[in-house]
Amino acid sequence: MPQKHTALTKQNLQIYPTERLDDSADGGGLMVKDPLTGRENELFTPISDVARTVGALNLRSVHGAVRVPENIPLGGAHMIISRPPKAENVSYLLYKGVRYGELRRDIIKRIEAYAVATIESRMTLLSTQSLGSRIVQAYQRPGEPLPLIGDVYCLRQEARGYPQVEQYIQVIRVTSEERTFTTPEGKEFVKTVVKMETSTALTTDFIGVDYPEPGKAEPPCKIRETHIADGAQYYGVKPLVADAKAQALKIRVPTLMEKLVPTAQVETALTDLTAAGQAQILAASSTGAITLAAATPLNEGATVHLGNAILPGSLTLSAGGSTLNDRGGTLYAGDTAVGTIDYPRGILTFSQYVSGSAWQAAFRPAAEFIQVADSASISIVNNNRGYNYVQTIIPAPAPGSLQVSYRAQGRWYDLRDDGSGALRGASAAHGSGSLNYATGTVSITCGELPDVGSEILYTWGTTATVNNRSGERPQAVMLLKTEAGVAPGSVKLSWTDNGAKTAQDDGAGNITGAWRGKIDYRTGDITLTDFPGGGQRLDVKVDYSVGEPQNKEFKAPLRDGQGMVSLNLGQTQIKPKSFAMTWNLLIEDYDRKVQEGEAYLRQAGHTGLLPVLNVQTCLVDPYKTVHDDGAGNVVDDDGTRFGSIDYTRGVVKFKPDTTVKIPKPVYRKEPCGERIAGQHLRPSLFNADIIQTVVPFYRLLFDHYEYVPALASAPIDDSFLVTTRFRGQQTEDARTKQATSGILRIDLMPTYSERIVPGSVRFSLGNETYTDRSGNLYYRLNPATGAGTKAGTINYDTGIATVELAGGTSVVLQSLAGTATGNPVDSAVWRVPSAPVRPQSLVIAYTPLGASVKTVRADAGGKIEGAGIEGYIDYETGVVRVRFGQLVDAAGNEDKYWYNPDAVENGKIWQPIPVYADIMTYSAVSYAYLPLDTAVIGIDAVRLPPDGRVPIFRRGDMIVIGHRLEDDLGSAHTAGQTVQLSRNDLDDICLRDAKGVPIEAKWYDYDLQSGKITWATPLDLSAYTLPIKAGHSREEENRITAVDIDGTLTLQFPIGRDYPKNETHISSALIGGDLQCRVSPPFSQKTFDNVWADEARGDGIAAKLNSKDYPFRLTDDGAVTDRWAIVFKDGNQFELYSEAVGFVGKFDTLSDLAPINPATDKPYFTLPKGAFGISNGASAWAYGNTIRFNTYGTHMGVWVIRAVQPSAKRQNTTDGFMMCLRGNTTEI
Repeated sequence: MPQKHTALTKQNLQIYPTERLDDSADGGGLMVKDPLTGRENELFTPISDVARTVGALNLRSVHGAVRVPENIPLGGAHMIISRPPKAENVSYLLYKGVRYGELRRDIIKRIEAYAVATIESRMTLLSTQSLGSRIVQAYQRPGEPLPLIGDVYCLRQEARGYPQVEQYIQVIRVTSEERTFTTPEGKEFVKTVVKMETSTALTTDFIGVDYPEPGKAEPPCKIRETHIADGAQYYGVKPLVADAKAQALKIRVPTLMEKLVPTAQVETALTDLTAAGQAQILAASSTGAITLAAATPLNEGATVHLGNAILPGSLTLSAGGSTLNDRGGTLYAGDTAVGTIDYPRGILTFSQYVSGSAWQAAFRPAAEFIQVADSASISIVNNNRGYNYVQTIIPAPAPGSLQVSYRAQGRWYDLRDDGSGALRGASAAHGSGSLNYATGTVSITCGELPDVGSEILYTWGTTATVNNRSGERPQAVMLLKTEAGVAPGSVKLSWTDNGAKTAQDDGAGNITGAWRGKIDYRTGDITLTDFPGGGQRLDVKVDYSVGEPQNKEFKAPLRDGQGMVSLNLGQTQIKPKSFAMTWNLLIEDYDRKVQEGEAYLRQAGHTGLLPVLNVQTCLVDPYKTVHDDGAGNVVDDDGTRFGSIDYTRGVVKFKPDTTVKIPKPVYRKEPCGERIAGQHLRPSLFNADIIQTVVPFYRLLFDHYEYVPALASAPIDDSFLVTTRFRGQQTEDARTKQATSGILRIDLMPTYSERIVPGSVRFSLGNETYTDRSGNLYYRLNPATGAGTKAGTINYDTGIATVELAGGTSVVLQSLAGTATGNPVDSAVWRVPSAPVRPQSLVIAYTPLGASVKTVRADAGGKIEGAGIEGYIDYETGVVRVRFGQLVDAAGNEDKYWYNPDAVENGKIWQPIPVYADIMTYSAVSYAYLPLDTAVIGIDAVRLPPDGRVPIFRRGDMIVIGHRLEDDLGSAHTAGQTVQLSRNDLDDICLRDAKGVPIEAKWYDYDLQSGKITWATPLDLSAYTLPIKAGHSREEENRITAVDIDGTLTLQFPIGRDYPKNETHISSALIGGDLQCRVSPPFSQKTFDNVWADEARGDGIAAKLNSKDYPFRLTDDGAVTDRWAIVFKDGNQFELYSEAVGFVGKFDTLSDLAPINPATDKPYFTLPKGAFGISNGASAWAYGNTIRFNTYGTHMGVWVIRAVQPSAKRQNTTDGFMMCLRGNTTEI
């Protein structure tokens, strides 16, 4: 196709620099006369060794423009970077200018606005944080989440009387400690003091509070959270990474991102972290409400300590004629918030006066404990991307434990349940949601659209492993301790209580006399259940004899025909109640039971007659212990008979088989998210839709334990071991011990073998009420301070409470919770606290039920695959998803509890094999990008993305696909000569000389279809340096309809030809629109107030500019895009101002107004004098009258951004790039 002659040629499309090509604050300015020629270092200075070592950021203002002496439009103008630099540590971006003549300091403010300050954070600045410091100290309420590494905060000082300053800081390290402070009135309170190390030094002093306050403080400088605004758009270029075929609707680039600022990379080792994290659980530990009354005033800042954790929504407080209730951590009197409630600590804090008299509180105590979180997720794909998401979790999360996280624009946002079922973020802009505790339905609304390829993460705690045991009926007994090995029949107690009193043992373990109870001869503990007067402190004399018992082991003893085992102790005259025996058991088919989910392993070590086993896991109830009952029977603690003992002969006969109850985990099958099963393209009239097939992702959610019977018997091999302990006729020593009565022993959970949840204990003895705290028992709680009197101790593992200060002997249990060990899960999803994650650094340690600890490492692509585990990690976001089990044939497994027909694929089904969430850990290495100092790069990089990258390809963007080559045409050229280029079917040809100077179009013609150029006749190339090179390209425009984080771009139209990956680049286009010289309708106003508004300001006037009959005249080579003001000094004289230039000159109405553009020596515009309406010397204009109008030129302002990343390599490749102005014109 021969060359077409057009109104504009390529030589008319030029790129012009501005006045100041430097990185000073006033860099930029107005266009200059001469365009860029393309010579080296013309736009940017060479990269110095300092810039290469520490990094650099350079900005240059340019204008793509048409300057011809006519008014010829350039349609669809756009600029692209068509070829990137060869230097790997250098990148370029285009950023749209806003107004003509703008400066670097103007554009920097817009770029920095990626992160903007929002609400006040939970932290209060402490003391004065000094200029130059990299440590910022603050304090916050205990229990509040700490700042995360990478978080950005704004220090804004805006209090009256202080310097109005602000600075954005990024956290790179956090430490904290709980500290106790005292008010002037002597009241103590606790705050968490936080020290944040920042990436940059403080640029001025910031003033905080001198001393922490119990309530809300008002420091001069506040710490504000930040929100990602990300309103800027950047444009760049990336190479094609795979050949693209004609008619394809997808192409791929290495990444959607490009570096905006230099950053330094630092690594952080994360070791032995709990997968899915931990959740704080509040579970009911009482069947009804309890009451507490006091007469302390409830003033502003007052606190009330209730002694136990509080079940959310259960508090009612009556004071001063008002009734207060709790909702979501806030205390309300009606609809007025009057304070806050710390549910886990059971503390109320009042923000205003409520009452100065007596009050009464009723609440349900709760068990507060930390549990490894359960987890689920929803994968974000194109099909389901939106603001609203619904998930159902059964059993429902415990109040206050649910956290929902989503990732938007590269940053994670968290929504937390406040205990009332409302999900809230740190800011209302982060989103909201709700949780129905009855149905487990979670509904969230994200503040921003989640990123495609990320996850909506749900983590929560469940009360399935916690049981309300407040219905137990414990009994207080009095405990007197002697020593181990007490001889039966040797014990005598003597004391005085209204006369001499005695009690003694009967040789069979019973205490008789004035006090009654039991004695354990093995431990020497005397437990009295009936002890009149013993609640008071009495001196008790204990006489007894001790002697070491005998021990004997029997390895692999034989059974007789009836399955009985006979043992000869080798000692006659065995003392009754002194014999005990232990042997090991095997549960029938236990491995299969674990595999099938009918049993579980628990962490255990066995103490007692046998040494502690050095193992992490062992079988449920692996040993059986029995003893004699004093009457010749061998029984267990439940009284079940196993055999007999002949005390005289020293012979024991027993049957070593029994039935035991083992805990069986009960699960619910629930869909917990979706996964992509496949995708395909569906063409439509104007587009091609990506259709993704998603299927439900099923998992088993642990519901509770139930205990089921199982046969257990002694091994039939050499592992069978029986250990005995007994007393014969050995020598014994007489002892006397002085003891004190009144110390009570209470088994709070006599019918369950569960661990007590710390903080859940509350009971009364007589008129005293006791609560627990960190293993101690307290009574006489002061509600105002939380202080109490220590009255005893509690062993959470055994459930035994020891009360040293007893208010009576009758126990009334008010609150108690127990927990079973183990939280089995068959899948987990979590995110690593800091990301990106170094590839191949993630290692997961997990313990399948019935097996030893196993480990697996993720491969370079993020795939996780090992024995009984599969999953993946997204290294960019740090999200990990794994499931435990194996693929098995679906046929034959239809009756299994885990079978689900919806989960069958190709005849296979995933068989879950649960693991313990409690002991599933992971380690990884994350890396972060630290921005350079603001003083070094001239921009506050703290406010920019943490990795310094911004997207250059977005949905809806226009792109240019270009494959560009260059031919060397040599130095011999003659008039009329035709030259064949290396290929045909071209879209563009450009000739340049050896110095890069373009050859004027008048010297050659071209045929794009055939790929030929023909030299003109006559031909004069004397102005050029030979040889000549021909650049030629195949290009086409398209539009992005979808982007994927792997770099895949989905296009609106099929591409028109094949593009090889070599030398093909994809450029995002910065669109300037149709460029044409024009002027806006002028308007008049009475005076000019130096405000460049596009509508009249102040009072109007009758005088008007007649631009209809006397129109403006503009040409491409003179007009610029600017705002203008004609300000009259009298009826004929006026001054001309522009927003960009300022004062232009003094003119009058007696001649045409034609101010000269010094960059081109052509008028900015020409306004005929008749437009002013001066008739016979009479003027309608008065002093101060102003005519305002705007002109528009054929140029578009663009900022070119160069980012130099720190590099150890010396610069030996070019950092040059190619930038193009493109557009359409008309044929002539």
